[in-house]
Amino acid sequence: MVSILNKVVEYRSELLARIKQLETVPSVQGGLSVLRKNGRPFYVIRGLDNSKKAIYVPLEKIGLISRYCRAKYKKAVLPVLRANLKAADAFIAAHSGIEEDDAARKLDPAIIENCAGLYAAPEAIALEWQSSLGPERVSAGPEPSIVTASGVLVRSKSEALIANALTAAGQVFIYEKALYLGSRNYAFFPDFTILRLSDMKEIYWEHFGMMDDPHYMEEALKKISAYIENGIIPGVDLICTFECLHVPLSSKDVEDYIKAILL
Repeated sequence: MVSILNKVVEYRSELLARIKQLETVPSVQGGLSVLRKNGRPFYVIRGLDNSKKAIYVPLEKIGLISRYCRAKYKKAVLPVLRANLKAADAFIAAHSGIEEDDAARKLDPAIIENCAGLYAAPEAIALEWQSSLGPERVSAGPEPSIVTASGVLVRSKSEALIANALTAAGQVFIYEKALYLGSRNYAFFPDFTILRLSDMKEIYWEHFGMMDDPHYMEEALKKISAYIENGIIPGVDLICTFECLHVPLSSKDVEDYIKAILL
């Protein structure tokens, strides 16, 4: 089961970032109103110099309109974000720190075996995910031939290093599983698609092994850009590792990425 506490902590972090962003929006004197005539918006400022007089703002003064619109947005949204932050803080403070999985693991396995439909361990869910979503293989290039610790075949020694490290860390993955990005009408094949057990989220791992080849490097950057365009962000949903002839991939780098993003 997904850790609700982790989700709230993540949400709290997002709230803090948004609050900080909105707090930088300058305040203005008076307030902006939007009037409409024949469906067209007209902008009016009231409250300047403590006057009740309404001042019409011509549409060509887009900078002034934008400043007042942003201030109005801040005034409407910032209190909501602060209230939600207060609620998130209260939830985190009241949470026991124990999730369903923690309580279930304390039970005898024989009890869990007889609780079908009530509980499934994350590891069991991940194994079912791994077996039910078989990889759609890349058609081009040589067939994978290097055997990893889990028996999965990969194409390079560096990919084997990554696969073995994932297995050692208890991570369940699929090698070269097809991924269709929204802005593309063809499949990408991330080297590894990993189901992160803490939140059951798919994390992608791309290893770029020939970065001393200019054409290869250009294609690698295009691929990373495509991920970002579709909301898959390096360091968040996507792990990218790189190597070239004189700077090979190190096992420490691989282990550090696993600890930072997957565990």
